[in-house]
Amino acid sequence: FILSKFDNKRLYHGGNKLMRSDDQGSTWREISPDLTRGVPKEMQKLMGQSWSIDQLARKSAMEQIVTIAESPLDENILFVGSGDGLIHVTTNGGTSWTKASTSGLPEYTRIHHIVASNFDKLVAYAACHNYVGGDYKPYIYKTTDGGKSWFSINNNLPELGSTYSIAEDHVDKNLLFLGTLFGVYFSIESGKEWIPLNSGMPPACVMDLDIQRRENDLVVSTFGRGVYILDDYSPLRLMS
Repeated sequence: FILSKFDNKRLYHGGNKLMRSDDQGSTWREISPDLTRGVPKEMQKLMGQSWSIDQLARKSAMEQIVTIAESPLDENILFVGSGDGLIHVTTNGGTSWTKASTSGLPEYTRIHHIVASNFDKLVAYAACHNYVGGDYKPYIYKTTDGGKSWFSINNNLPELGSTYSIAEDHVDKNLLFLGTLFGVYFSIESGKEWIPLNSGMPPACVMDLDIQRRENDLVVSTFGRGVYILDDYSPLRLMS
C-alpha cells in the first residue's frame, strides 16, 4: 500500500483490485476492476490437487497488485503493476483504467516496482523480473505517454541480472538508480547507459531503493536483510 502525497488521510492498497481509503484506513472502497490475469491454469492443479494459498505462497503472490505509483504532479494519475505481468494506468482517480502495452516483456513477468516521474506526469519507470520463471534477464521499462505504452531501457545492462527496483533523482530528471540481482547501477542519461556502483556495495540482490531528499542519500535494502546508504550522491548530477 502507499500513502498519498496529496492527502495524508488517503491510502491505496492492492489486492487483485485497487482499494482506496480517505479516512486513514477506517473504511475502504474499490476503485478498479480486477487488474490481474488471475491464477494461471498451470497452477490450478499441481500434482493432482489444488493447493491452498497457505501451502503454495506463489499461487496468491502472482494474481495480486504488487506495486502502486501515484504521480507527484497529478493526484488523479495512478500506475499499478501486478505480479503476473500487467500494468494499468488511470488518469481520473480510478474511474476508468487502461491496460498498457509492454512490448518484449514475457507474459508472467512480475512488475516489481513502478515510480512516477517528479518532472513529467506522462513519464514513469517500471522494474520487472521473471526470476521465478528461471529467466534472469533485466527488464526495465519507461513510458512517455502516460502509461499507455512502455519501451525497454535495458541497453547495456548485463544479460544476467534480474531487476527489482528503480528510483529517479528529485533534482536531475536524467539521473536514475537501479536495483538488480547483483547490486546497484545508475544512469545520467535516463537509462541510455548504466554504470555499476561498486565501492562498498556487494553484488547482492537489491530489492528496494529510496532517496532521502534532504541529505541526497540513496538508501538500499537487500534480500539478505542488509541496508546500505550512499551518502550525498549529488556529485553524480555533475558528471558528463
